[in-house]
Amino acid sequence: MERSAVIPVLLLMVFLGSCGTGQGRQESQLAGTGNEGGAYIEFSNIRHDFGNVRHGERLVYTFRYKNAGNAPLVIHSANADCGCTVPEFDSSPLPPGGEGSLRVVFDTRGFRGRQVKTINLFTNAENAVVTLALRAMIE
Repeated sequence: MERSAVIPVLLLMVFLGSCGTGQGRQESQLAGTGNEGGAYIEFSNIRHDFGNVRHGERLVYTFRYKNAGNAPLVIHSANADCGCTVPEFDSSPLPPGGEGSLRVVFDTRGFRGRQVKTINLFTNAENAVVTLALRAMIE
């Protein structure tokens, strides 16, 4: 075989060999159930709509979650997109199968109309970042 023909053949072999490993990794991420050995956070719901509320109300909602994985779950931080929304959480490790809650207070003062406030939760779980949302129509 000529030297110029060897390089394309080698490149093709490397490309084909790498395709299989990437596909397997992608499938395991899509099918991730928390059973691969790490923590996995599952929420009963990630959105809550307060409906119509009066201006100036302090709205409180508690998101409930479970550690569906096989290792302790730790919440590192919870950041809201606005200072009007304050998340409160326990940073203690949650054992596999354990349940926890994240309390969020939304102060509607200064807001009118349809509002959506998001909270990004950062954890050690396989699904490390989860975005939660609160909605309200402020009259």
